[in-house]
Amino acid sequence: MTRPLPTWAVLALVAAAYVGVVNAGFVWDDTQLVTLNRAVQAPSFTDVWLRNLWCCTVPPLETSYYRPLMTVSLLVDHALFAENAAGFHVTSLLWHLLVTWLVAALLAPRVGPARASVAALLFGLHPVQSEAVAWIAARNDVMSAAGVLGALLALDRKRPAVAAVTALAACLSKENAFLLPAVLWVWRRAWGDRVGAREWLAIGLGLGAAFALRSQASLETLDTHAALTMLTPHAALQIAVTLLGWIAWPWPLIATAGLYMKEPLAAWWPAAGVALVGIVGLLGMGGRRAFWLLALGAGVLAPSAWGVLTYGTIGARYLYLPLFGVVAAAVATVPDVRGARIGLGAAVLASLAALHLRLPVWVSDQALFEDAATQTQDAFTLTMLGLEYVKRDRVPEGMVLLDRAIATKPTHQHTCVQTIGVASTVLSDADLLDRGRVWSDVACKGTPGFDGTLALALATRGLWSDAERVALAAARNDVPLRRDELVRAALDARDGDLASLGARALSWPGGVVELQDKVALLLLARRAPATDVTGADVTGADVTGAAAP
Repeated sequence: MTRPLPTWAVLALVAAAYVGVVNAGFVWDDTQLVTLNRAVQAPSFTDVWLRNLWCCTVPPLETSYYRPLMTVSLLVDHALFAENAAGFHVTSLLWHLLVTWLVAALLAPRVGPARASVAALLFGLHPVQSEAVAWIAARNDVMSAAGVLGALLALDRKRPAVAAVTALAACLSKENAFLLPAVLWVWRRAWGDRVGAREWLAIGLGLGAAFALRSQASLETLDTHAALTMLTPHAALQIAVTLLGWIAWPWPLIATAGLYMKEPLAAWWPAAGVALVGIVGLLGMGGRRAFWLLALGAGVLAPSAWGVLTYGTIGARYLYLPLFGVVAAAVATVPDVRGARIGLGAAVLASLAALHLRLPVWVSDQALFEDAATQTQDAFTLTMLGLEYVKRDRVPEGMVLLDRAIATKPTHQHTCVQTIGVASTVLSDADLLDRGRVWSDVACKGTPGFDGTLALALATRGLWSDAERVALAAARNDVPLRRDELVRAALDARDGDLASLGARALSWPGGVVELQDKVALLLLARRAPATDVTGADVTGADVTGAAAP
């Protein structure tokens, strides 16, 4: 590590490694956030700055994600590139190159130019970063990292005003940046430095402005208790094993990984062991400095636990900024020996090979989830691939995968609702009833939103007696969708029970007129059986194995 690699050479190598990203498309959440998003297609001040990230997508969602700069970056891209996905991906790559430069610039005064260039190279090429770079919807992780590291660099260079602005930008990109005061304290602690009053003031001004903007936005209230009840000792262990496995060697990389499995995947344990040995070694050689830098990485990962607890899945993008702490600890403590240089060269070559294999899967939803399904058969992956097959008119194969997803224990919380929604469009009346009973009584019993979705699906088929049975059995678990309430309101209207209908209308979130319109549409609806639309027979599909790609 005695001869520094020029920063421009590091950036050129990272850019060359990611050149294949221009062939990627709009994948997964990209479609909703870009092509089906009013805030991007026809932006307004209110939609961008006073509402949540998903406010104006199709369908709209109520979330607590206040990330207006993410929306701004997408609408600027749309103005420049229309709906050419390549332009969006180039922008994401430029953000990644900016963060890679910040890694080098931040570490150079601390560990020297040579070690700083190694850290930037490891950070920029590490395969775990590919999700954040190749997935447009994950760009907020890269933007937030740029703001956090930019604030640290500005303070190190005695520019508090710049630090305040970059801190604000980081918080308006993703919520994990609100940990910036802790990150600053740990960063300075690692090098034996203190944080001055002007520096605290600069960060406080940036975060205060972000809080002020956020307080004016219309956001969903967080239900922390519901998420915390999902954290079991086994789930916590699985999270730790998965994260350590990725940090040690992130292959195979998948779009998302299920956490609540019957038993940990044996393949992750060796990787976790390697990571633990490496961390212990760093602590032994670097002592206090390595401890604090690794603590920095762990600390900025903490907010991602919310997504893990809420959805039961974890994405490689969560490790984007935490990896900075890991590479900083490595270059600050590993001795400059020949073996270290050989190891670095091998790691770079392996990373280039991994990225070459990884980037093509981001070309489409089908490619992404087929690749994911080869790595893990968790409920989420099976659900997403099944939905993709149905969308592409591969109905029998899609229903096979959705059946398997529901049968997988534990079932992902969105699997049941999404499956019944799809089933209502492709199954015959008889098959919808049969499967609905099985799912409702066993795998999906008590799943939030399931009973209401099933009741609504039955009502749109004109199966009112069955819709009434399911709606009445729903234990008010459909909030905020309230589909069971909509079915009950339609039954009241059909039966002429105006008193009951009026009471429901007064408590309906969207108001009396909205409920009236929804009830009228529901009473007039009569969805045709699946065979009239697709001509496919899905009732005899083999549910014991996955459909062939």
